[in-house]
Amino acid sequence: MWYNETAYTIDEPKNTPRRFSMHILVVEDERALCETIVRSLRRLAYSVDFCCDGNKAIELLGVERYDLVLLDLNLPGADGMTVLRTLRQTDKDTKRLI
Repeated sequence: MWYNETAYTIDEPKNTPRRFSMHILVVEDERALCETIVRSLRRLAYSVDFCCDGNKAIELLGVERYDLVLLDLNLPGADGMTVLRTLRQTDKDTKRLI
């Protein structure tokens, strides 16, 4: 689900086998780019959460375990570097792609 005031959902691909080998968080404030990334990853049967601001990303990282975080640096709220610092302090195992 999309985590901001203008909520929307990105449709799940139909007839996609669900193996969920990785749990991925996409943090991107540009809606079209985020939709493209999330749809592509879901077509590959990854479990994907996404949000559009750094504060929500920090909140999600505090309650969920992710194998990979795809992170934009220029975000509303807490910027990407703040999210990255928080992630480094709290979780050494999660991979990051900036």
